[in-house]
Formats: sequence, C-alpha cells, structure tokens
Amino acid sequence: MAVLLTLSPRGEVREARLALGAVGPVPFRARGVEAELPGRIPRDSAFEEAGLQASRLAQPISDVRASAEYRRELVKVLTHRALRRCLENGKEAP
Repeated sequence: MAVLLTLSPRGEVREARLALGAVGPVPFRARGVEAELPGRIPRDSAFEEAGLQASRLAQPISDVRASAEYRRELVKVLTHRALRRCLENGKEAP
C-alpha cells in the first residue's frame, strides 16, 4: 500500500492517493476512496470509512497464505493506519 495525503491550509484533505498491491490481479489505485476524502476533516472516522471502502474495492484471492476475507480485513486496517501515519508524519515538530 502507498498513500499520499495533502491538506489544505484550513486542515481539510485537499488530495488523497491510495495504491493497493497484492489484493487484486494487478496493483491499482483506490480512486473511489480518493474521490471521497477531499474536503473532509482528517480524523479517525473518515479514515475508518476510507478503509472500509478500500476493502470493498479489493479483489483478493484465497490461497495457502491467507483467505480473501483476511486480506480484505488487512486492506481496511492498513488503509486506516497509513492515512493516520501520513497525518502524523506531516505535522511539524514543536
């Protein structure tokens, strides 16, 4: 997973980019999620919703390493974590 999060001067999401790999036939951008985040205040509820949307876009397979359901759950959790990490890393140190 790769995530880019850009905030406006007012603190709202200006731009979001999410790329997912290993949960579909080819790596892909979660454009539906990207379209929903701009204009929102970056908080956990928005990131949880983004994770749920991303998990719905994923098309993972089940194999000996993990089930499709488990991989979808990982997409949900890791999307939320990655967005939070972007927000935390973007803040200036005191």
